[in-house]
Amino acid sequence: MAIAKQKIKLNKEQKAAVEHAGGPLLIIAGAGTGKTTVITERIKHLISSGLAKTDEILALTFTDKAAREMEARVDRAMPYGYTQMWISTFHSFCDQILRKEALSIGLDTNFRLMTQAQSVQFVRDNIFEFELDYFRPLGNPTKFVDAMLQHFSRLQDEDVTPDEYLSWVNSKLKDKKYKRSNEEKLEMEKWLELASAYKKYDELKIKEGKMDFGDVITKTLKLFRDRPNVLKNYQEQFKYILVDEFQDTNFAQNELAILLAGDKKNITVTGDDDQCLPGDTLVDLRDGQKRIKEIAVGDEVVTGVGKGYLSTSMVIAKNKTKKKTRHLTFITETGKKITVTDNHKMFCMIPGRKIKGGRFYVYLMHREDLGWRLGITDDLAQRLKLERSADKIIAVKSFVNIEEAKLFENIYSMRYQIPTYPFKKRKNMHLTDQWLEKLFSEFDTVKNAKKLANDIGIDLDAHHYALGAVVRGNKERIKIVLSMCIRRHRTKWARGRVMDSPKVMHKVRVESSSEHVRSKLEKAGVYSTKAKKGWRVRKEFQDITEAGKFAKHLQEVTNGILEVRFNAGTLDGRSRSSLVMPACNILEGMRIPVRRGNNVVYEKVIERSEELKHEDVYDIEIENTHNFIAGGVVVHNSVYRFRGAAVSNIIQFKKVYPDAKIVVLTKNYRTAQEILDKSYELVQFNNPDRLESVENIDKKLIAQRKKVDYEIGFIHKDRVESEAESVARKIGELVNDGEYDFGDVAILVRANNHADAFIRIFQRMSIP
Repeated sequence: MAIAKQKIKLNKEQKAAVEHAGGPLLIIAGAGTGKTTVITERIKHLISSGLAKTDEILALTFTDKAAREMEARVDRAMPYGYTQMWISTFHSFCDQILRKEALSIGLDTNFRLMTQAQSVQFVRDNIFEFELDYFRPLGNPTKFVDAMLQHFSRLQDEDVTPDEYLSWVNSKLKDKKYKRSNEEKLEMEKWLELASAYKKYDELKIKEGKMDFGDVITKTLKLFRDRPNVLKNYQEQFKYILVDEFQDTNFAQNELAILLAGDKKNITVTGDDDQCLPGDTLVDLRDGQKRIKEIAVGDEVVTGVGKGYLSTSMVIAKNKTKKKTRHLTFITETGKKITVTDNHKMFCMIPGRKIKGGRFYVYLMHREDLGWRLGITDDLAQRLKLERSADKIIAVKSFVNIEEAKLFENIYSMRYQIPTYPFKKRKNMHLTDQWLEKLFSEFDTVKNAKKLANDIGIDLDAHHYALGAVVRGNKERIKIVLSMCIRRHRTKWARGRVMDSPKVMHKVRVESSSEHVRSKLEKAGVYSTKAKKGWRVRKEFQDITEAGKFAKHLQEVTNGILEVRFNAGTLDGRSRSSLVMPACNILEGMRIPVRRGNNVVYEKVIERSEELKHEDVYDIEIENTHNFIAGGVVVHNSVYRFRGAAVSNIIQFKKVYPDAKIVVLTKNYRTAQEILDKSYELVQFNNPDRLESVENIDKKLIAQRKKVDYEIGFIHKDRVESEAESVARKIGELVNDGEYDFGDVAILVRANNHADAFIRIFQRMSIP
């Protein structure tokens, strides 16, 4: 039995990125375009071609999870014996550097790294060491500690040192224009308090031999800037720098990567520069409208501030690119019309029992321990509530009548091998819980649901409804909610008018009765308070960047479901909440927030159409509120700011390295193969991830079959089971390394009447 040697086939763009010899390289890559494969193959190429040794390559990621995944992929891709690979997060890398080199700038190499909660307690314990007046009220001296630390963290992200901040404030105090009124003088005194507190906080940490997470980056920057000899050593060590998810990094991290690249400029970054709106889209200003292509930084646009109210906020960034993407057009019941790219973040209110959408939905429902199932409903939220054991529900298609919905439910079920049976036994059902588990174990519904989602263009990460926290037996469900632009009360005097300078806050909360999860959070430095049914964590932020970072931190610690909400508008006179989701998941019958006069209301989507276009698209960033009015519809301004990052990082890279090679990955690898022949001649298995190539956004499948044949030869019938299992295991190894999927593999069986053995083996090994 001969097993073919594994070989990765790259498309033209991927090959160009992998084989780029030297100099700055920017890889623009959307989801599913093989970005991780490109990074892995680039590392292999650098080593195999002799351009670098393993310890001369530094790969930096944004999260621990991403670092682990990349390390595992590279480890599987490289031959045995290759060690000392530098793959880590920015914080982990800098921690290693400082543990070794911090003494060079007068810092303790045995410093203790504080969690967020420990940083708060540290300031509280030393509160009277700070020269504070406004920010240390007599009745509650520690009232502003949390807010101050958020401010300091943002300064660290932006690479602003305590001395620089204090110098800036003092320069403003000397400027005569800041002494025109008592109010202006008082405001600058507040800034002086903050700047002095920032410096004192830094001094106290150095004295106590402590650092927070922001220090790990900023102190490494200080080390490299103040000690050029140390920087030179690391520049010489790392011949090639690779940064994944570059749009997720902050300014300080960007500066660090650029410093390490040095004069060689051998830096590769990957990111996604998706923008969202066609250039002629009209954006509302206080005194009229402008096409988005004419909007400039500094313009004041109309924005939603919650509970149906409007205000104005400043455009702080704008970006433009030309690309081929799937455009979706939505028309509401009063004729509001907007066209966006299918990944643009919008706000969507899901129709429920009392507010019907007049549509029937084929849905995918998920339960963590079983996978996905299909079904039909006219009320997504109620359907999930009735099936309490499930976690979330996502509508995949909308229909006017139940007959058509039932037709497509059956088509999808048979085509993608996804059961329609409930996860829990119902009345008059013959399958008990034991047999239901057996049913779902027969199919890989996770991969099959992913394939269905890819084929019809929906996002499985954006649910339409998710149940809240629950602890039932061994099952623990955790739900983290980030609420944008929260407002506690409606304001009668503001009805029918655009509000001036309203307070904008964003809230993150999680609530549960799970002591296990509570313990994990406390170990991660997040402390809870008592709630009616257990405990809760609740925190408010002025900066949505900080809110997003905190929410993602909670999600990583708890492995919970993250939900982003915005109480954007009203319906039937009542303020109601909407979910933040990509446009591709908004279907007919659902409601989106629109501007009606000087208020925001929800209107039903009555028509949705799509078209593949190649044109300039734009995105603008709105200060504080992060939404604006486009085509009469309230839309989110960016796919990045919620996570605490910005597309501006990619723009900055182009400015720093104007001669950078830019490679755009546009082909998205999926598969639509099914078992084509079970007649004992050829057994071919489908897979939901690869085998066909599509344009990244439009998801129009273009088959590009590639096969790796495993020839069995004439096998004696007494050996067919063992031979089949051997082949199956080898295929499993290739698939599990992430480079090949089952859809890439064809098994050529030359032993008549024994192909059924392969089917039995693959089923036993949970291989589709």
